[in-house]
Amino acid sequence: LQGVVPGMLVWNTTGQVGATPKIRVRGTSTLLGSQEPVWVVDGVIQRDIQPFNSEDNTKFSTDADDIKQLAGNAISWLNPNDIESIEVLKDASAAIYGSRAAAGVIMIMTKGGRRDQKPVINYSYDYSITSLVSDVNTLTTDEFKMLVMEAVRNGAKAEGYDDITKYSKYATFAASDFFGEANTPWMKYIMRDGSKQQHKVSIRGGGSSFGYNASLGYTDELGQVKGTNYERYTYDIGFNADINKWIRATVKVSGTLSDRLSNNAGLSTAAKARPDIKAYNDDGSLYLHSYLYSGRTYYVVNPIIEMEENTTESEDHNVRLTGNLEFRILPELNLITQYTYQTRKGERYAYQSSRTQAGSGYWGDQKGFGRKTHSKTDSKELEIRLSYMKDFGENHKLTAMLASNYNDEEQEYYTLSMTDFPDDYVQNAIWQGANPYKYGAVNGSASGSVLLSFVGRIEY
Repeated sequence: LQGVVPGMLVWNTTGQVGATPKIRVRGTSTLLGSQEPVWVVDGVIQRDIQPFNSEDNTKFSTDADDIKQLAGNAISWLNPNDIESIEVLKDASAAIYGSRAAAGVIMIMTKGGRRDQKPVINYSYDYSITSLVSDVNTLTTDEFKMLVMEAVRNGAKAEGYDDITKYSKYATFAASDFFGEANTPWMKYIMRDGSKQQHKVSIRGGGSSFGYNASLGYTDELGQVKGTNYERYTYDIGFNADINKWIRATVKVSGTLSDRLSNNAGLSTAAKARPDIKAYNDDGSLYLHSYLYSGRTYYVVNPIIEMEENTTESEDHNVRLTGNLEFRILPELNLITQYTYQTRKGERYAYQSSRTQAGSGYWGDQKGFGRKTHSKTDSKELEIRLSYMKDFGENHKLTAMLASNYNDEEQEYYTLSMTDFPDDYVQNAIWQGANPYKYGAVNGSASGSVLLSFVGRIEY
């Protein structure tokens, strides 16, 4: 879609592997509500899956868009190679979807079997490399020290101190252990060239009264952030047939299985890191810089530790079943019934070692933090649509449509959070944590909704 649809913006906001891009059809239309377009695949509205409670993001994020970087958006299960056509609806043409379409509607039709065609087998392979055009222009060590001390002087002046040495915070920044002497290129330690390879095999064909299609896809991606990777398997099987001259039936099954390894590092992590702190000790171990503040020892975050020891393993399953019956009651009158069942399940385990900022309890005595997250969404949808089309002479045409839609959706979500593990590298499964997380060890919810809608339209 990028660069093809006027007014549409598509951009990636992180170097994480498999990250979901932000898409805006009508720009930023709201500060609090959803800014995502409505996705409609084969006539069925797709809903976002969010396996994290939006009010329970203290360990991960405070922005719902950032949560989707891990969880994926409404069509993250869809293999682009299975798409037959895409149509973007804006303005009045999207009105049929009501207020949900305030940010636009993107309609996708997937490939199906072809009638009167011998079996056609296709195989494709793609390989691509992604790299940063240039490093982020960050401060040198001397520039960083100069700006910190300038901030201290400004703070002292704002509080009425003529002698900066009498300012309470001066001692902290003037201490010999606060600044380091390195000039560390964090971008080179955290970022790399990413790569992506995709395999796709498909078969399509059919006879005079039936058609079939099947496809399998595999994606293997290495992210631009070191230590991240993403694997995905997709499948799509469809069959359509004429039961008799008045009835046509279509059945389609599709799904996705994916595994993702992500971490707490990114382009912004490297850009914000202090350049005066070295990355490694002389013996090759990772360095943690300590300093005193108000009588307590604090540490400066080492981005490499956050990259290697603040990780999230994710596993997602998606299955979608669609059945369709089309009745040709009269040459001008058609009745279509469509039933769709979809289930999406996500399992995630995030672990932050005792050497990370959050895993240590923000430089306390906490020995690691682990969080197990489970989410599941089941949806059932039935749509019935009656349409009539009749031409009267050369200049008259009557079109009428009456439709009803029933949607039943159930969601469940829970997290289990534990702290203080025997060690950070082997005995760090969720059940090996010694203590429940003090700010909420168990959290969860279950919800359900039913939506019944009707729409009618007459055009002359």
